[in-house]
Amino acid sequence: MPTIADALGKSGVVGADQDALTTLIATGLGVGAGSGSGAIGAVAGGSSAAGVEVFNRQLHKEQEIPLLKKKAEELEAIQGKPQSSARWEDLLLIASGAEVDAADQARLKGLMQQSSGNDPESVAFVRDMAIAYDMVAQLAAQKSL
Repeated sequence: MPTIADALGKSGVVGADQDALTTLIATGLGVGAGSGSGAIGAVAGGSSAAGVEVFNRQLHKEQEIPLLKKKAEELEAIQGKPQSSARWEDLLLIASGAEVDAADQARLKGLMQQSSGNDPESVAFVRDMAIAYDMVAQLAAQKSL
């Protein structure tokens, strides 16, 4: 989102701080834009927006993100595709981000609140998120994250 980056740069926010804020703003805009469709739209919008930016959480890009991608592939092999419309990789990134970043934790909380209904997508999202969160907890216990 070059416009956001330009505005932040003019405000004196540069480097890693600018990258992080740009990613959070883009993700928030995507979640907000997609939230009219409930959990499906919020997850899809958030992941699409975050994909536009470099995923700059406080995760180590060379270590944790490739590990999460590998674990997403393993989950797909074991569990099959998620029951929700989300991808395992996105679910793992959301869960791991919530472990290391307060803004991501608030975003996860918002997604979970939007998914509190009894509609099939909300139920599937909560189930898939629990699986992803368990995987992240296992990785954290192994000191992999």
